[in-house]
Amino acid sequence: FFNDPPPTEIYTEQIVGSVRCVQETGVHGPRKLECIQTYTIPKIHYTCADTGEDPDLIIAGDSAKDVHVLSVKTGRTKYTLSRHSDKILSVNMISKEKACSSSLDRSLRIWDVNRGVCDKTCLLYTSPSPRDS
Repeated sequence: FFNDPPPTEIYTEQIVGSVRCVQETGVHGPRKLECIQTYTIPKIHYTCADTGEDPDLIIAGDSAKDVHVLSVKTGRTKYTLSRHSDKILSVNMISKEKACSSSLDRSLRIWDVNRGVCDKTCLLYTSPSPRDS
């Protein structure tokens, strides 16, 4: 029990213009977060980020309508996914191969993060409220 290795979960926290990847350490003592990698790309303001089953990949959305697939190992952008037409609101890794993103353009996109392509697009609409009629 006390010889178990520390967890290897990776958390992302967004800061202005950067995504910081931190790892939790210290199973049996005080909780500590160790910074593994910080991604800063000039003139990009990240709005959201997520990690999934693959510890090497981070997906991050920005305010300029792009989704970035980042590599923890290399510290570089693997793909920039450009199909949205407005600010990215959220991104989620849903498996090792798939991620989804939503945008102010009222679309939800499913991405293949290994190939860097959009597999599916769902357009989201709201129905008019009774007050609008």
